[in-house]
Amino acid sequence: MQESEIPFFKCYALFDNLSGVAANPKQDALKTVDLGVLEHTFAVNTYGPLLLTQQLLPNVLKSEKPRLAFMSSRVGSIEDNSTGGNYAYRASKTALNSICKSLAVELKGDGVIVVIMHPGIVKVLSHSILFYTCGKANCGADESHSKLGRTEGLCFTG
Repeated sequence: MQESEIPFFKCYALFDNLSGVAANPKQDALKTVDLGVLEHTFAVNTYGPLLLTQQLLPNVLKSEKPRLAFMSSRVGSIEDNSTGGNYAYRASKTALNSICKSLAVELKGDGVIVVIMHPGIVKVLSHSILFYTCGKANCGADESHSKLGRTEGLCFTG
């Protein structure tokens, strides 16, 4: 991707990466998770955010106050894992958290602030559960999106 192909992005101080996918819990259990579920989940939740950041970073760095924000999940916390399960999803978000920490350390000298957000759980039309919410259990997608500016988050500055 050439920088000239995305000149509109130069004005943004915040690159907000809100990607996420979770397999059906029955497919993401110890006895059932397979390579396909793992590959798809990591492709969307881990590899995608890193590779997209890599491509857009030169433009983000042109901002006076560069920020990178990523949608993660509390499920990605190793310390807070009290339920087990969700192997692909949990591991992909743990890996994303590690990538974000590395980005914060590496980009600190460029003045970049990296934010990892966990806004909670939301019901979606397909009846699956995504971990993007408004701070209370099981709110709808519209309510979650309207409150995204007030999500809890963890900020790394290096």
